This record gives sequence, structure tokens and C-alpha cells, in this order.
Amino acid sequence: MNTETILIVDDDLASLRLLMEILTAEGYQVRPADSGELALAAVEAQPPTLILLDLLMPGMDGFEVLRRIKAREKSRAIPVIFLSAATETEHRVAGFKLGAVDFVSKPFQRDELLARVQTHLELFRLRTQLEQRAAELQSINERLLIAELAERKRSENALHESEQLLKLIIDTLPVGVWLMDAQGTVVSANPAGQQIWAGIRSVDIDHLEEYKAWRLDSNKQIEAREWAGARAVEKGETSLGEEIEIECFDGTHKIILNSALPIRGSDGRIKGAIVVNQDITARKAAEDEIKHLAFHDLLTQLPNRRLLLDRLHQAMAASARNGREGALLFIDLDHFKILNDTLGHHYGDLLLQQVAARLITCVREGDTVARLGGDEFVVMLEDLSGNPQEAAAQARIVGEKILATLNQPYWLSSYEHHSTPSIGVALFSDHRETVEQLFKRADLAMYEAKMAGRNALRFYVAVP
Repeated sequence: MNTETILIVDDDLASLRLLMEILTAEGYQVRPADSGELALAAVEAQPPTLILLDLLMPGMDGFEVLRRIKAREKSRAIPVIFLSAATETEHRVAGFKLGAVDFVSKPFQRDELLARVQTHLELFRLRTQLEQRAAELQSINERLLIAELAERKRSENALHESEQLLKLIIDTLPVGVWLMDAQGTVVSANPAGQQIWAGIRSVDIDHLEEYKAWRLDSNKQIEAREWAGARAVEKGETSLGEEIEIECFDGTHKIILNSALPIRGSDGRIKGAIVVNQDITARKAAEDEIKHLAFHDLLTQLPNRRLLLDRLHQAMAASARNGREGALLFIDLDHFKILNDTLGHHYGDLLLQQVAARLITCVREGDTVARLGGDEFVVMLEDLSGNPQEAAAQARIVGEKILATLNQPYWLSSYEHHSTPSIGVALFSDHRETVEQLFKRADLAMYEAKMAGRNALRFYVAVP
């Protein structure tokens, strides 16, 4: 059970409940507040360890709540993370100037939210430990003014222990921590940082391009002075959570979250920068896989019904704009059930995979081949002639090509198998029909092909 208390401030009750469920499930003690006034009262009554604060609320907004929290001695050290659907830079800059430690964009990702909360709780604990240790050292130094040389030695030992403790903490953090000096030279990196990059290169700011990286949003390579650490040293910028792809010193590629903040001396001048890296390669790969599975058939890797419907809506809208016809071809494998019943589903799956591969060879690159399920496939042709007769002729050419291709023998492991399709075709243009009507027309045409003896191609013809 975590002992940290997290105050969640959000006027959106659904978002408030969701945040409470996520954080409570992780063992945190959670207190809710649905307005700025209730939040300030909760902080005054019992200061929490961390605050998640909605930016845009009626009445007292997040900026005013943060301003009042930071104005009170009792609460000014509490780390505050803003929650906001707003992405404008000025909102983030204003938040950081008021003392916010981070931003989490709505709708938030659970893993990102938990990672940011954990990181700032850990930083808060470290800062508290260091402040307590610093206070102890200050007391020791005051006593040394009137103490013997032995007392001075004891103070030096305590300082050394503090430095070793800080080094131990940084070395055991699961994220990479890098230190740059005032000239922008890479001075050191903890073990996690060196593991992420497969080493360290102590180069100055003009040679930071040895650390090769590209921005995920634009695929643009990051130049030496575009690095977050370089900007922190030269411009005093704070950068948080930049997603970049890096080429490690061993040639491998990873995706990391890159953050940097300037280190300032007591005179306000920049003395260097701290750069933090977090390896999110596995997380990004999992996100991409989830997206792929949501829109593709697992067996054939073809687009599934969901992706087909999305593309079909776009194709019908494009047809209405440019006046060109499109066609939907329903393809059903004849006697597929007999194959499954006699040889088993393994052979059926092999046939479906080979059919999918052959269908792709029958269409243009911009057309779509999808699997609806079972032995049903759909081919969507776009950008056909604006003349319905010519478009039908073009669709017929593709349909006959599919017939000939799917009639060729299949080798299912060591077994030779012959299969035929029944194909129904429905043309579309100008949004004259709905997606549901178009599916029904192609399906009816396919059943006409079945009734004609199978292994046939039929077009939907409207009954007057």
C-alpha cells in the first residue's frame, strides 16, 4: 500500500472517477475535489503528497488554484501536475511559470499517467530527503564554527555520505540521467542512461550530433543545438516528454521520452543541465500492435470489416466529389465448409491465407482487399470511369481476373486442392446509396452467382 496521498481536482465527474479508479488500483490514497474552492480547502486541512489539477474549470480555473497553492508556505512545495485537453504552448508555459511540474494531456493514457505520477512522487521524495539532509548539514556547519577540528572532519564525512547517497539514488533510478556542464559538454550518465544508449560519449555542444536521433512527429533528424539539453544550457528552456527515435552507439534503434531542465546557480546563471531519458520502445511497439489488431484480420493480415467500412465511407465521399464510379466485389468461396469438415480447420486456414495473397495480386495498389470473416472477402475498387457502363466493364475485368486466379490449384501443405469463388458486384457513386444498401446489393449479386451454379460473376441489377 502506497502511503502517498494524491488530490485529484477535476470538475468532470467521469474523468474524476476514472482517475480515482486508476490510482486507487495502484495502491495510492486518493482524495477527490470537483472545484477549485474544495481543492484549496482540502489542501489547507491536510496537504497531499501530489496534486492532479484540471486546467479548465468553471469558476476558479486551474491557474488560479495553482497560484494560491504556491502562495501558501504550507503547500508551495507540493508538486502539481496539470490535466488538460488544451495543447497550446502558452498554456503550458504559463503553467510552468506558476510552478507546475508537468502536464498530462486529455484523453490521457493510463501507463503515461502512472509513469508521470510515479516519477514526480519519486522526485518529491528525493527532494525532501535532500532538503532534510541539507538542513542537517547546515546545523553541523553552524556547530563547526565553535567546535574542534574533529567536529569539522565529522561534517565533511556527513557531506561525503550525502553525496554518496545522492549518487546511489541516481544510479538506481530506472530512467537515464545525464549531466551537462555550462558549456554543454556531456559530463556523466547513470547506468540506466548508458544502458539505453549502449555507452556514453563526452562531447561538447557542437558535436552532439554524435547522439543520433529523429523526432517521431516529423521524422526530422535532430541537429546538435536542437537537442533538449543544448536548449536548456543555451536558452534556459525546460523540455518535458519529447518522443524521439535514437540510434544507439551499438547501431540499434529505440524510442525514448527525452526531457531536460537547466541547472541554475544562486546567481541565476545557468551552470549546466540535467537530461532524463526513458526507454518506451516496448510500449510504443505494443501500442502499434494494438492499433494493427484493431483494424486487421489476424489470420490473413488483411483489413477487417472495421477498416473496410472506414475506407468505404471515404471512397463513397470521394466518388461524390469527383464523379467517378467505384465498385464493391463480394467474394465467397464455394464449398469451403466441406474442406473444413473433411480435412480440418488447419487446411481451411491455409486456403484462406493463400486466397488473401492471390486477391492482392489482382488489384491496384490503391484498391482494398478485406476479409469479413469465415470464407467471405471483399474487394473495393476506387477511381473507376465516370461512365457507369465503362466502370462496370472495368469491374468485370478485375472480377474475371479474380475468378481465373482463384481457380488455380492450391497446395495446402502436401495436399493439392481446387477451389472456386462466387462473386457479386455492386457499383457506387454520388452517395446515392448507403453503405448498408451497397453491402446488401453486392451480397445479393453474390447469391445470384451461387444460384447460377457457383464459380461465377454477377452484377447487381435493380429490379424496377
